[in-house]
Amino acid sequence: MIDSYIFGEVKFSLHILRIRNSQNSILSIIILTDIDGLYDSNPRTNPNAKKLDIIEKINAEIFEMAAGTGSNRGTGGMITKLQAADYATKRGVEVSVINGSNPENLYEVIDGNKIGTKFLPVK
Repeated sequence: MIDSYIFGEVKFSLHILRIRNSQNSILSIIILTDIDGLYDSNPRTNPNAKKLDIIEKINAEIFEMAAGTGSNRGTGGMITKLQAADYATKRGVEVSVINGSNPENLYEVIDGNKIGTKFLPVK
């Protein structure tokens, strides 16, 4: 599914899966991308970049890690995914950013396995 979002002046499209509970509240969002998650630097230009498994709080340092990342297939790179994750986690929703090239990755997230980068909800 492709949803478009506008947060302030920023507009972007993401491939997402929303997981809802019986009250129709969103519990979790899975954002599909062409990379395995958030890295401490751009893995396309830095072979020593390390993937971050869990982010407890999205802050300026986290946004800086995503600066300049992106591919020729996307419209905003990791920055737009972080903006969506920041918006959702501040509203109590967990967000996972995973590589969407393998549909089996969705099951890994749903089963609670360590895959991609998980952004914890702000408490």
